[in-house]
Amino acid sequence: MKFFINITFLLFVGIKCFCQSYAGAEFNSMGYSSSQTCFTSFSLFSNPASLSENKIIQSGISYTPAPFGIKELSTFHAAINFSSDFGGVAVGYSDYGFDLYSEKKFLISYGRNIFNDFSIGASLIYNSLSISNYGNSGIISVNLGALYPISEKIKIGGSIENVTNTSYRQYNNQLDGSYWFGASYIFSDELKLSAALSKYYSQREAFRIGCEYYLLNYLPLRCGYISDPVSFTFGIGINQGILSVNYALLTHEVFELTHNLSISIDFD
Repeated sequence: MKFFINITFLLFVGIKCFCQSYAGAEFNSMGYSSSQTCFTSFSLFSNPASLSENKIIQSGISYTPAPFGIKELSTFHAAINFSSDFGGVAVGYSDYGFDLYSEKKFLISYGRNIFNDFSIGASLIYNSLSISNYGNSGIISVNLGALYPISEKIKIGGSIENVTNTSYRQYNNQLDGSYWFGASYIFSDELKLSAALSKYYSQREAFRIGCEYYLLNYLPLRCGYISDPVSFTFGIGINQGILSVNYALLTHEVFELTHNLSISIDFD
């Protein structure tokens, strides 16, 4: 019986709910409010313009084993980022679903500073959809992003997902698009606040806020809030040398808790 309930959940409400959980526990633990203005290993999945801030080779994996307590919604992300004289380049992969229904994405992204610290970026994405007894389908979509530091303490950024309005075969709106706008403020070396507004075309807009505080120079604590669906987020990280391990916990107004773990490695 639970299996059929999970399938129903996936088909009818899974897409809306799953929008809470993305790549990277750093972002998820702050309600994904910092995703438009901060660079991490997983920035190519949110705002490719932030790749322009990368100065090293950095890789990461992110895993959400059972969003809302449902293992059929498990999600995996992987990315590797490179720096060059011509900007930042990244490749990524994501896998969502289970044997009866799965979505996979392959990304290549680029971000570059254009002038006066204003950066733009783009992601070229191959989307693969597989449904048991119905077959497979693949399409290409494009995401765009921009980032601008107003001052040493304030950044603004934004992105548009699926600007090509790509859809599988003859059906419209199967691959949802969205737009994001965010800002962050660095109070000190220990404290950072962020806020973002996101709007998926098929859903209502969501307001997001988040806070990061370094209790020790290697121990960040994080929290956040998402307005729709209502969710409170929490997280902790450990940064030691080239290794960074982060954990995020997301609540939901109806369903069970979601746990997300991500690991990043820097190569100087």
